[in-house]
Amino acid sequence: MKKSSFIPLFATNFAGVFNDNFLKTLAMFIVCEWITGPKLQSTCLGLTAGALVLPYIFCSPFAARMMQYHSKTGIVRAAKWAELPIVGIGIAGFLLHSIALVVSGVFLMGLQSSLFSPAKYALVRDIGGEERVSVGLGWMDGLSFFAMLAGTVAASFLIRRAPEAAYSAILLFFAASGVIASYAISAQEEREFVPHSVDPLRFFISVYRQNRQYRDLNKIIFFSGIFWLVAAMMQMGLLLYGTSVLKISAFQTGLVLSLAAVGIATGNIAAGAIDRKIRLLKILPLSGCISAGLLFLLFALPLRPLSFSVVLACFAFEIGFFKLPLEAEIQKRLRGTALNTALAYLNQVSFTFILAASGIYAAVSALWGQRAFLLFNALLMLAASVFYATAKRK
Repeated sequence: MKKSSFIPLFATNFAGVFNDNFLKTLAMFIVCEWITGPKLQSTCLGLTAGALVLPYIFCSPFAARMMQYHSKTGIVRAAKWAELPIVGIGIAGFLLHSIALVVSGVFLMGLQSSLFSPAKYALVRDIGGEERVSVGLGWMDGLSFFAMLAGTVAASFLIRRAPEAAYSAILLFFAASGVIASYAISAQEEREFVPHSVDPLRFFISVYRQNRQYRDLNKIIFFSGIFWLVAAMMQMGLLLYGTSVLKISAFQTGLVLSLAAVGIATGNIAAGAIDRKIRLLKILPLSGCISAGLLFLLFALPLRPLSFSVVLACFAFEIGFFKLPLEAEIQKRLRGTALNTALAYLNQVSFTFILAASGIYAAVSALWGQRAFLLFNALLMLAASVFYATAKRK
């Protein structure tokens, strides 16, 4: 396979992830300013967050079907063009102070992202071949976390400091940049026709059964979902933990979260480089146990903010080594339609875990307090590592 550059794909992905998180963060802050009452604010925040997540759960089967009929580069380019009017709806919502338009913009951004997400990840193999899957995914995921961080921080900084015109210019710039970068993507795509149901439940069941022919594939996808559950719970928990337990400001809490995002990003990139030569999947239980140990330290020791941040950064870096080999293994084992379908299924599973994280965090915190999420995640990572190491291979 002729080797092509990953850079256009990375640039396209970075622009899209930045806009997703920039728009979502703006929406959360601004909507809370437009309404009064903590209950109503909480409801609107939940709707805004759910608007970005739910499309991944319900539309992933349709994303897999799209790759049966259209090229993956074509899907990515169409999605990038669709992003322009979508950000226009969000901008109109900000200018008109319309919550309905803002939340609609966030929902449509989530819908657009969910429909091209499997295609962009499948292109990693089409561009680099099997020998460059790990390094390609490492940089793809690492830059995605940097884009999430950049979009969130930029929105947090600009809120109340810049007019709506500045938000509009940034959203349109990154949307247009994504369109331009998508036309530089060059890939040798593998195509075949094996249709699946677009019904979310039937899709989930049929792909789960199909994956059973590949040794441990469902287990690998499940443990990737565990990563997203832990990451989502940590993000939610640290927002309150910083101000209530560490006694630091909201801005300092944001810096702690940023450090964690940088840790995951660098962990992904480093793991991608190493996995190309050493199969990190073999030591995944060790990586999970180390992550569990670091979480237990955060829970058990009365750490000062600086010490807490250092241990958290080490945990974030280590969990990158837990995530990357799982996703790389999927791309190494599968190809063509089987890979496309598995990536759509991975999205469906991962975002189901992210959605479940909200309810689990609320229950754990209500029953055992604001520190309990750290212990829960430590035990979850430990249990997952032990199960992965001891489960009978089929």
